[in-house]
Amino acid sequence: MSPRDIRISMPLNKLFVGVITAVMLMSPVAGAAGAVSPAPQAIDDPPTTSQPVEQSGDFINVTQSVDVRNSAPFTLRVDRSQNNAIATAVENMDTSVRLDNPRVKLDLGINRLVVHENTATIDLGFDPINNLDNEQVHLISARIESTDTQVPSTTNIDTLRQFIRDNADSDDVTFDNVSSQQVTNGGADFTINNAEPGSYLYMAVVTNSGQGLNVVNNGDITVPGEVSVVGVDSAIVQETASTLGVQRASETYAAGDSVTFDVNANLGSSDIEHAVAIWNESQVASEDLTLVAPSDIDADTTPDEFEIEHSIDEVNGVQRTKDDVSAFGRTLTSNKRSGVYALPDVITFLANEGEFSEPQTDSVGDSRINASVTSKQAGSDTTLTVDTLENFAPGEYVAVHVAMVEGEPTRMSSNRVDFEVINAISSGSNSVDDGRTNVQLTGDGNVRNVSVRLPSDSGVKNVSVTESSSPTGGAPIPNNSVATYLDISGDSSVSEDTEVTVTISQSRLDEVGIATENAVLLHYVDGAWKQLATDATPTNGDVRLTATSSGLSPFAVAESSTTDEGDDDSSGG
Repeated sequence: MSPRDIRISMPLNKLFVGVITAVMLMSPVAGAAGAVSPAPQAIDDPPTTSQPVEQSGDFINVTQSVDVRNSAPFTLRVDRSQNNAIATAVENMDTSVRLDNPRVKLDLGINRLVVHENTATIDLGFDPINNLDNEQVHLISARIESTDTQVPSTTNIDTLRQFIRDNADSDDVTFDNVSSQQVTNGGADFTINNAEPGSYLYMAVVTNSGQGLNVVNNGDITVPGEVSVVGVDSAIVQETASTLGVQRASETYAAGDSVTFDVNANLGSSDIEHAVAIWNESQVASEDLTLVAPSDIDADTTPDEFEIEHSIDEVNGVQRTKDDVSAFGRTLTSNKRSGVYALPDVITFLANEGEFSEPQTDSVGDSRINASVTSKQAGSDTTLTVDTLENFAPGEYVAVHVAMVEGEPTRMSSNRVDFEVINAISSGSNSVDDGRTNVQLTGDGNVRNVSVRLPSDSGVKNVSVTESSSPTGGAPIPNNSVATYLDISGDSSVSEDTEVTVTISQSRLDEVGIATENAVLLHYVDGAWKQLATDATPTNGDVRLTATSSGLSPFAVAESSTTDEGDDDSSGG
């Protein structure tokens, strides 16, 4: 199928629990594809227990009772602060759950979304709301090994119970009794060593009667008694890190530019499903999302009785997706979820234009999040181009790449890279011929063109120039009087002497009070602005400024100044 190219600018009047969880690539709470996932049940309600159900397969006892405590979504948490075990991480929204009667509000503890390294050591903490001191708690892991099965929503009691029933003897899921701990002083800690790649559901389980829950040698489970799941969380462990890089060495783009990424899944296969999503991470991290539970919850409670309150009013971006491509096993154009999402769900959010299942969503803020996504099926080494819009706010953006061998959910990789979006006054690009290029700028700026003469062995094939009203590349405002800022970047980095010629209008220099003979080029390098020895030549109402710099990236046209460090250095302010 051909890619769909859709521009999105929508008010959030539908649920997508948190909307942008849409822009949250890596949450531990995931819902089954296409399933409605209600918010967490009230923590003070009695546990909801299933009726005995006849089971098929290798069960020792064919009548089981699996009880999931209402507090289970809050009591077990993967430690997401272990940087030595984390492969990819992004900051999440401030997520919480609220019950109005009685008034209870809990932090969901998922403000950082992560993918773990292969063979990582994963620590989990169990902090039961009810007193379970001296109880023996078993940590059970369920590893998803087929795209036909997905990690269930950890906020949906019935879905969790059904997952255990349906997959107890399934070839799609391998269960493991990780360890057992006695609850002391109100809690217990678990450690998983050498975690294998895959998507995992972790369950803290206690035995109510009989032999409880057993894991047999082939990875199936039996429940020859009654058990309670008293805690749940989930995690993604990747096989390896993918390679992700922007094609512009300065990692700076004007709002409205298309950002092209070089990616490699590094999974040893030529049949890969790729997706890259971009968004302004720091803004998302400052937003709030609250799951509001109804006052009375029982087995008949439906998802539309819950509400989502969030501070995001609009998602703004461009999606380019194919209907048959998935992100970590979730088909982009059909995966609709409610709840807080796992790594690929930001991508599926965009692919579905905000079309997520119930419950009711209430936007209590007016924030707009800028986010776009592109996906495709290709070989391991390929490029993906993700579009920005001209109304994207300037600032630091994150790009996250997820890749999976088609049909093999345990074979996945990911990575992230940061880049900058700026408000451009004018811009242009041109190819390099014999180490030289002349870039003509178009727009409302003051720079006519920029010529670059590169080292003979630079390897640069294309040079892009963006004129901006503010510094780029994280540079501070210099002490000098500045006429304009430039980001001059090749498609590969340059660190050797490079001749740069900037032609700027005389009227702009006059406007800011810079005399022609005092006009210089500044280059931001090694954390400071360096004033370059500059030759200034008037020409037909313009001024041509030529200097030699140690590479490319942030430049400024400014007034010469003398500092204590010498004429060739202008420190940032």
